[in-house]
Amino acid sequence: MLQRFPGEAMALFGAFLELDRVVFERVDDDGGYVGGAFELACRLWLTAAAAAGLSAAEIAGRASAMLSADNYGARAALENGLMR
Repeated sequence: MLQRFPGEAMALFGAFLELDRVVFERVDDDGGYVGGAFELACRLWLTAAAAAGLSAAEIAGRASAMLSADNYGARAALENGLMR
């Protein structure tokens, strides 16, 4: 889906990332599995954004907006991905 419909994939991964508050308030993630799922979603969101043809500046702007609402550290991989 990501390669065929990158815009839709980006929207789905973005919607998943916005669930971080709901998820982390309800789970015990001592094993890091839930955090790992959010990290993967961040990487896939960045991949989808690039596949959708967004410029580096557009990707950085959208990622920055998502990072500003990151109260659990679940979206940190967005910032890490932008630094590469």
